[in-house]
Amino acid sequence: MEENFFPIFINFKGKRCLVVGGGNIAFRKIRTLSNYGALIDVVTTEIKIEEIRELVQNVHIRELRHGDLDGYFFVVAATDSADTNEKIYEEAESKNILVNNITSGSRCNARFAAVLEREEFVVAVSGKGKNPKLAVKIRDKIGDLL
Repeated sequence: MEENFFPIFINFKGKRCLVVGGGNIAFRKIRTLSNYGALIDVVTTEIKIEEIRELVQNVHIRELRHGDLDGYFFVVAATDSADTNEKIYEEAESKNILVNNITSGSRCNARFAAVLEREEFVVAVSGKGKNPKLAVKIRDKIGDLL
């Protein structure tokens, strides 16, 4: 059965977030969270995008350890390994931590949306974890209409 996600807007300013991974997708998630004022730490075995270092509080070059998620408001599982991302999801879920898993639209409890911001409103479109490219196209069409 498909999970039913409730759309909600969250203030990330000053919230501790952990991103596990150091590649392109991790960088995009970090950039988004940084734009909204999150305090971001990274755990990764390798930084593939050097700009990550400029956007985060701390970078730990190592494997993720059990307990590393403790104290975080939001976690992004953005490694190249679906198995690792699944383990991150399971630990975060067991601790009631919001978690986005980039390799599974259903094994997460939070999703990123394609966001359109204007001075007087914000529109967010979700591909329901299945089709983020379509969500971006829809967001862009809405932007064209406005």
